[in-house]
Amino acid sequence: MSFRLITFLFLFLIANFGTINAQVQPSNKRDLISVQYDTKLRQSIMTDDLLSLEYAIGWTKGDYNLWLNNKGEKKSTGIGKIGKAMLRLAKIGILDYPLANNFRIINHEINGHATTADEVNQDIKDISIPFKYYSWSFHYLTKPKLNVEDALAYVAFQSRPNYSYTYIDLEVSIAAGMNASNVLRQNISNRVLSSGRMHYYQSMQNLLSHWDFWRYAIGSDYGANDDVSYYLSFVNARHVAIPDSLFKPDYEYKLIQLQKEKFKFVPDDILKAGYVNVLGDPNFYISIYNVLWKYWIMGEPVTNYKKIGKESFNFMPSVGAYLSPFGIEYFGQLNVSMKDRNYTLNVRKGNNDYGDKFFGIGIKALNFIQTDKLVIGGSLDYFDQPTMTFGKALSSGEDPKSVETKGGQGLMAIVNLDYKLSAGNVPMYLTTQLGYKSTGFVPGQYIKATPIISAGLAFDIQNKH
Repeated sequence: MSFRLITFLFLFLIANFGTINAQVQPSNKRDLISVQYDTKLRQSIMTDDLLSLEYAIGWTKGDYNLWLNNKGEKKSTGIGKIGKAMLRLAKIGILDYPLANNFRIINHEINGHATTADEVNQDIKDISIPFKYYSWSFHYLTKPKLNVEDALAYVAFQSRPNYSYTYIDLEVSIAAGMNASNVLRQNISNRVLSSGRMHYYQSMQNLLSHWDFWRYAIGSDYGANDDVSYYLSFVNARHVAIPDSLFKPDYEYKLIQLQKEKFKFVPDDILKAGYVNVLGDPNFYISIYNVLWKYWIMGEPVTNYKKIGKESFNFMPSVGAYLSPFGIEYFGQLNVSMKDRNYTLNVRKGNNDYGDKFFGIGIKALNFIQTDKLVIGGSLDYFDQPTMTFGKALSSGEDPKSVETKGGQGLMAIVNLDYKLSAGNVPMYLTTQLGYKSTGFVPGQYIKATPIISAGLAFDIQNKH
């Protein structure tokens, strides 16, 4: 709640006291930053809140200051422009990258691992999130209680008594950190599709979220002490018997030998997913261009986002991968703008070489109905996946190995409502999500069957920059 409160205060100040240069924009274009409360702490909402906080801090640290950028500088000399480019380069190195990198850490640990605590029925034992400034780091809110390196960021869980855990529970928890990076990129993609432009902070976070996934993928190997190694073990353990004793450090060499001999889902599968995520995301290349050319050299913190096609109909395809509970799940996505309406089509498919096949298909309309006061959107997803065995709280005398089997085919339906509370150059909206999802893996969502309820405030900054 503290991050949401801080973000709201920032946005309130921006909306009411900021210097605003009004521009006439197309009525269907909205550049929203929002703060929402979600009953299940879903990644899709938590990452959106984090992006809004990052915008607010970017506003205070001068990303949009005219004196630092080139807006309205037709009379500036060549030396003046070079000098400001050097100042922006210093700002990138001294402020922008370190802050964006710390947001990456928070997203991985808090929006990733910590949000799964309730879902997998575990208690958070310890959280360590240091503020990292290149090779230096120090703890500002939390200090590690466990015997680990002081600079390490982590979320440690402890099992609840009288509860039977399964490998699905562990997979969901361990994969959540890397998946949070991919979900954050999807939220950036949605914002860019709706606004028709891309902010400097979005470009920075897109690149760093790619790095968060890629650094695990490129270092993935048997027996490594990281998220990827544990994820590999838990996915394969649903099909290959692994004695609990092999997870102890003294028997690590035996575990590695068993992994190499028995595992069909292997480290190279994670590495391939890392390549697909980077090479298949057009926003990766656009973000490099935005940071190095549009912001650093040209001094433009907000750039128009160009898709393929004309104004009346245009699109942008992309491909990527998530860590599902069954193995790598690849997706193909098509963002489409047509007749002032914005849509996203998504197809997901995976196969873990153990005979498990899983897929999903979804469509999202960002502004299916849009008036001056009300914007209605929504999404519908269908998925067909293997059943999953979840742990459960045991009643007196119940078998300690008792579990719950759920999943298979499922649906998710969500309606988004944005109601304008105030107009002006920074309109404020009441924003809500209402829906329901059956048990199954959909990126950014609670994996078990649950109502979907969230609400908060959103601000349209389209006319502000």
